Amino acid sequence: MRRFNFEFDDVANCIRFAHKYNIPDVLADALEELKESFPDTLRDNAPSMDAIVAVNLARLTDTLAMLPMLLYECCRLPGDTLVAGRMRPCGLIDHLSPGDLALCFDAKGRLCARTLTLISKLFVSSNLLSDQFNLKCATPKICRASVFSLRAKWTEQALSGCSDLLRDWGRIIRNRNHKLSPKPSDPLCKSCILTLREKADALRAQAHLDLPAILGLAREPEASLKETEDTS
Repeated sequence: MRRFNFEFDDVANCIRFAHKYNIPDVLADALEELKESFPDTLRDNAPSMDAIVAVNLARLTDTLAMLPMLLYECCRLPGDTLVAGRMRPCGLIDHLSPGDLALCFDAKGRLCARTLTLISKLFVSSNLLSDQFNLKCATPKICRASVFSLRAKWTEQALSGCSDLLRDWGRIIRNRNHKLSPKPSDPLCKSCILTLREKADALRAQAHLDLPAILGLAREPEASLKETEDTS
């Protein structure tokens, strides 16, 4: 929970000021506020242009542990938004560095590919409707059709460039409960929802762990540390 309700731009200005004038306590507190805005946890949120500023602040302060989630958030933004940057209230515009911009554009393809892999592993009717699971599924034909439909729908979205890999897939599945009113277009029985949600949570958690590698950051913190040691 955030200790104060600071505006994002106030936090960003505080980080820049504390870093420039070497005020460690203020910098530490402001970075904690930044981490509250962009936690390294799984959540469902709308893409924010603040992520562009946050990446630059993480680079400025060498807070590299924040980069995977921050760059992932940048990858969720449209390409023209990434290029245009994010305007501050004072009129200055924050842009990603050429290196981070290239990283994001390269990573968009990998995120899309990983999203397609996740969808293909998650929405597989054969896993749900095996002989063992058939004993629990209340509506096998309906659930099979719904799984095929969901797979086609999300595959189409991923292919169109919507590669929100870490979306809350469990919530999407939960909202397909056949007892809801109005009835969802792709209804699923309680047993199939439970099985799919467990699988979705596991796939999402693994994707979160793999994020540095997907983004091309797997070796970056280690390299940065070595450079620091070499110059000390």
